[in-house]
Amino acid sequence: MQQTVIRFFNICSLILLTLWLLGCDLFGYHIIGYFLTRDMAQQEAIKHLLSQYYLIVLLSNEYKIYYEYEEDGKLHTESIWYLEGQDQLALQEDVHSGVGKRWAGVDHTRLKKLKALTKQCISMDKALGEPMPL
Repeated sequence: MQQTVIRFFNICSLILLTLWLLGCDLFGYHIIGYFLTRDMAQQEAIKHLLSQYYLIVLLSNEYKIYYEYEEDGKLHTESIWYLEGQDQLALQEDVHSGVGKRWAGVDHTRLKKLKALTKQCISMDKALGEPMPL
């Protein structure tokens, strides 16, 4: 009986790990798609981050979410990074150029509050306040 439970746990763990790894589509970025506005993209990114939060805590200490949006007739690409061990959220405004902004003290509770604020059309930058110096 105990061996059956252990085998079941191992199989479930392997499936979760495989699903986690398959989500990394582009150099470690989890792609969530194209959006009409930056605010819509960031709102969806925070929602996605919260849906993956416990897997991030278990399996990784960094999670990158990639998205695209259009502004002033131009296509923009950005990513949001979550650094779980440091409770930091970072914004990369030009993918592959490094982090441009970083906020400290962003834990699960603050992410839930951020989700609620972005749902009310408050921009992520405004909701998080002044970023920390890089």
